[in-house]
Amino acid sequence: MIRKVCLLGAAWLALATPARAQETKVYELPPGTFVQNVAQAPDGKLWLAAQRPGALGVLDPKTGQTRFVPLGEKAAPIIVAVGKDGNAYLTDLGQNAIVRVDAKTDAVKIFPVPQDGGQAAVNSLAFDHDGLLWFTARGATDIYGRLDVATGEMKIWRGDQGRASQGIAVTPNNEVWYVSVVGSYIARIDRATATANIVKTTQPAVEPHGIWSDSKGNLWVDLHNSGVLARYAPKTGKWSNWRLPGGKPPHAFGVFVDDKDLVWVVQSTGNAVYAFDPKSEKFVAQIPGSNPNANVRRITGGRGEVWVPEASASRLVVVKTTGLKAPRSAVNTNLDAQDVVLKAGGWAVRKTPDGMTGKKSCTGFHRDDYQVLLTDDMLFINQAKNGGLKEYSLRYDEEPAGTPRAATSREELLAGATLGGADLTRALASKRLRLHIAAANGGVTDEDIDVTGIKAAHDMILGGKDCH
Repeated sequence: MIRKVCLLGAAWLALATPARAQETKVYELPPGTFVQNVAQAPDGKLWLAAQRPGALGVLDPKTGQTRFVPLGEKAAPIIVAVGKDGNAYLTDLGQNAIVRVDAKTDAVKIFPVPQDGGQAAVNSLAFDHDGLLWFTARGATDIYGRLDVATGEMKIWRGDQGRASQGIAVTPNNEVWYVSVVGSYIARIDRATATANIVKTTQPAVEPHGIWSDSKGNLWVDLHNSGVLARYAPKTGKWSNWRLPGGKPPHAFGVFVDDKDLVWVVQSTGNAVYAFDPKSEKFVAQIPGSNPNANVRRITGGRGEVWVPEASASRLVVVKTTGLKAPRSAVNTNLDAQDVVLKAGGWAVRKTPDGMTGKKSCTGFHRDDYQVLLTDDMLFINQAKNGGLKEYSLRYDEEPAGTPRAATSREELLAGATLGGADLTRALASKRLRLHIAAANGGVTDEDIDVTGIKAAHDMILGGKDCH
């Protein structure tokens, strides 16, 4: 079934050009398919990485009908791309393999990822200009690999730094780059020697997840923990950073550069996707989730359109990009230009205008590492490095530790503790905050945070003239 939607609400009218709103189509997918990624088949149909049924979905945009090609009993695909041979290639987390589906016959071929040297859980993939498939995998260190789809030869390499390599991209001049989530860096793979040349992000512990190249070879990266869209220019070695609109705190997850060099990025806490114009350095469009838990993971697109799969909502939103340009009201949110309005103890309060409305707000950064963030109504302690958290207990100063509490659904989504209300009030009156955490990865960890200066930082965020 297809629902044709034109976003004409007040929120959209502030974002679009005066003459028109962006046209979208919403394709209803079978419930529970949990599609994370989309690619366009040579015949114009859309290929879907349908994780929960363990299949390649084939959506006909003309009819809205979807059929599925099963990939195997344990299959759980997450990324799909088109090879030079016109076939579909998927990273399959369930079978820990690269899977090929023949575009004409639906024949399935499985290429298992080697496990010598430790676990290697396959994640993302991209094709270079020679038709070689490069992929990333998660393990004790960064892992990346290469598959020659013509011969079936596969090799993997393990880095000596970082952990949880994820997004991967190929530039117009055939350079292969990937991101390390825990390492908080991007790396260029030398295609001749397979060595990785590391480039650190501007801040530690920002945990990038996605990477994409524009037509000039610039790399666009989502800095998840800091809620920042970043650009790295290999020619100059310069980083530029723009704070995402919306959300408290904003989290970036998933980035894509379309055929017009507009950059699309997921703002997961704001349940929205934003388009960014590099020429004006302004956010020019917002696509809100179709329900409160859309759960967009990755964005891709084709000529004149962007594909936004809402995994939890079992929908695919197709956005027509015709006519997008920067409205006069859009705001430049380059973080390099944002002032630190207060430093107190280990806190730095930064002033950032919302990229869509221009409204000023401030956020407190603890030690400038984006692991601990302070807003007007919440203290956030990130635990993405441990895969999130199941439960935790709090201890303020030298008081007895509190009763363990289960992570809320919001804390599970954000992969960290969100302290508001009475918890925030107690934190504001404290100098030391300790957390005992049962992590989502099965481990147990402790956090001991010197929150000296938090009250002054919060007062500035709430009522400082530089923040309002």
